[in-house]
Amino acid sequence: MALVFRLHPDINIRAREIKAFLGQLERYFKTPLIIVWDRLAAHRSAEIRRWLQNHRKIHLEFLPPYAPELNPVELVWSHLKTNGLANLAPTDLSELTTKSRFHARRLQDRPHILRKMIKHSLFLHV
Repeated sequence: MALVFRLHPDINIRAREIKAFLGQLERYFKTPLIIVWDRLAAHRSAEIRRWLQNHRKIHLEFLPPYAPELNPVELVWSHLKTNGLANLAPTDLSELTTKSRFHARRLQDRPHILRKMIKHSLFLHV
């Protein structure tokens, strides 16, 4: 299990960014991957489905629609906003991006917290 993220300040996420991200994951992790995603239209696009046909190591699972409470990523952002980013008053987007990356990377080193977020999401689904 790993928290892997990429921030894209000032752009909308499209298939091109998703393919680049998935390709990076595929190169980094040498084992088969199960990616759990929300139902963002770009995540489900025909272009992504075609790309995945040539990248069999990656398997996507989608969260139910309109169920942010089941998405552990929502818990990650909530944690960041109430801990590392609480009371932050950035002067510009660059500072916000830098601080967000810093605190998200710190969370990567705390797998026990990430596991609790996943368990919490799974518990709500039962």
